[in-house]
Amino acid sequence: MKKGKKQEIMEKEKITRESLRQIELGGSKTFFDINPAEVESVRATAYQMGKLLECKFTVAAEYATRSVTVTRLPL
Repeated sequence: MKKGKKQEIMEKEKITRESLRQIELGGSKTFFDINPAEVESVRATAYQMGKLLECKFTVAAEYATRSVTVTRLPL
């Protein structure tokens, strides 16, 4: 690595039940490098976790940037 050059390595973070549980009520989290085929699975998991945690999750997918933003809201 050359001096003065900054190397950024972004590790892909999986969207799991635990990662949804860690989002604070009223907060949101953006996950990057998401395969477009995974979006429906994320929506289903968020719906199930909303029922379990008595809250509502919204899932917004941005296919151009391959990112998904999950927001946790009160009922």
